[in-house]
Amino acid sequence: MSVRTGRAVAGWLWAVAVAAAPVALAPAQGSAQAQAQAPAPVPPVESVPAPQAPSPPPAPPPRGLFGDLDKLFEAPAPVWSPPPLKSPAEVIEDFNARAKDAGAGLPELRRATVATGRAICPVSANGAPDCQAAAERLCRDKGFKDGKSMDVEAAQVCSARALLTNRTDDPGACRMENYVTRAMCQ
Repeated sequence: MSVRTGRAVAGWLWAVAVAAAPVALAPAQGSAQAQAQAPAPVPPVESVPAPQAPSPPPAPPPRGLFGDLDKLFEAPAPVWSPPPLKSPAEVIEDFNARAKDAGAGLPELRRATVATGRAICPVSANGAPDCQAAAERLCRDKGFKDGKSMDVEAAQVCSARALLTNRTDDPGACRMENYVTRAMCQ
């Protein structure tokens, strides 16, 4: 006999025993009085509550963003009250006081003027024109302290001999000169 067949036979015998149990417990007397005094029938097996398994331990709190949100909602709400509102007159007084303090930290703004003229940019040691020196010289000539160049002109200057003989292409016959024509003076 195989295990499968043995289990089937055992299940069948169990079903027969459960079905015959109420018949075997019934009283043998046929009188109504005996049946009235008979003990109460045994409740079916299905109605007996099964013992409950112990509840599983609580799940660990979620990690990450959702765990932080859970903590936020579980925490008691902090007691917070907004600051008291100021009257319009107090707000204006505060604004005026701040405006007076803001101007005290700024240096005195100097008035800038644009000077026009023509000052040659001297050639520096590396061969480039030094137009900052020309802008300062243009501003000093106009009566100001210092300045920065705004417009620069470049011109090709050739010797009279190169121009008369039409040999401007010869090396050293012409040179480039730069001039500051406008400067911002202070």
